[in-house]
Amino acid sequence: MGELTSKTPAGLHFLLLCVEGSRNLYLEDLEIIGYCPVGQMIPAIHPANPNKIFQPGDFVRCEILSVKPDSEKVVLGMKGNALSLEMKHSAQLGLTFESDFPIAYS
Repeated sequence: MGELTSKTPAGLHFLLLCVEGSRNLYLEDLEIIGYCPVGQMIPAIHPANPNKIFQPGDFVRCEILSVKPDSEKVVLGMKGNALSLEMKHSAQLGLTFESDFPIAYS
């Protein structure tokens, strides 16, 4: 899960806050920036505002598609292509809220 820090025509940049799954990890202090290319994005869906688009400050749940330690790049996606079956049933990708964060993060 991350917080949207900036938008470009090519995609979105996030500060990674935490990782959930078989192990919940707190990442915010590491200041890791992830990038989600436009081709891996889904529409922002907000129950109270159907016309919402992603904005800086939004919290978004993404999947990690690749990590490139040599170039310090983390590529993210929102389509669910790399999720385990367990995570596909329990994790809604895309726009999320603080109340959806893992208990360990709170």
